[in-house]
Amino acid sequence: MNIARKRDAFTLIEIVIALTLGISILAVATTMIQKYMKNAAISTTRQTMLNIQQQLVLYKLNMNRYPTSREGLQALIVPPQPRGGWAGPYLSEKELNDSWTNPIEYRTGNEIENKEYKYYELYSPGDRKGGISISIGE
Repeated sequence: MNIARKRDAFTLIEIVIALTLGISILAVATTMIQKYMKNAAISTTRQTMLNIQQQLVLYKLNMNRYPTSREGLQALIVPPQPRGGWAGPYLSEKELNDSWTNPIEYRTGNEIENKEYKYYELYSPGDRKGGISISIGE
């Protein structure tokens, strides 16, 4: 007597294989998304820094100098004393942060290792794995 066995459910092995495959696909997708998100954050920070660089050049055209280390990037928001040819505000406060909400740093000649001439740099600490810098030479 052959009794045909009716199959109403999945076996344990089929469920384990399906879960393993699903988890593997999810892990690969998550890794790729994180990579794209980090690249987007870096790209956005670079664009922010290039915008700050352009505003610093405009500041220099108006004031005949770049801001000092003491004035920092706040010179693009708050007029220095004496006001001189200041035509700002050049940026808003929130435009001075990178994609990770760190303040972008503005450094000049002596603050930068081995730089004794007029040299300006914007620096973002970035995420825990590294930062970004853009030089503004004179």
